[in-house]
Amino acid sequence: TTYQLPPINIFSYKVPRSLMYKYIVTIIWGISCETGLLKGELMSKGNYVDGFVIVVPKKNIAAYKKIAKVACKVWHEHGALEYREAVGDDLNLPFGMPFPKLLKVKPSETVIFAWIVYRTKAQRNSVNKKVMKDPRIANVCAPGKMPFDTKRMSMGGFKIIVKE
Repeated sequence: TTYQLPPINIFSYKVPRSLMYKYIVTIIWGISCETGLLKGELMSKGNYVDGFVIVVPKKNIAAYKKIAKVACKVWHEHGALEYREAVGDDLNLPFGMPFPKLLKVKPSETVIFAWIVYRTKAQRNSVNKKVMKDPRIANVCAPGKMPFDTKRMSMGGFKIIVKE
């Protein structure tokens, strides 16, 4: 049997204001975390990005995703504001140089486009130093275990010049 409680109006009870404010802040915090508003606030503080372009065999995308999930957790724990990894979907566009042509992608391969956001370049250097010492990264990125050719991976640090 399930019971449905009637709605409670916390403003109708004699609750100390300080306690009421704690409840309201907790509710707002929960909504922010759930809806991504908090992440948006963090992203707006980011001024530096590491960007990556990686050629990965299509058959290895699942293995790559496992590594990316570990990396995402590790980078966040060490201070990254945002971590994203995206797999190519619409790569043969008629304008400019398409990724497949630029990267000499074979039909059995695809492109991963990834980025990590930091507050500053100095913070990025600090975070990356900690990440590279983290045993979880050493474990998933051991030589010979990578699901792609690391010689075909491009990366670099970028100063953000436009953000909204």
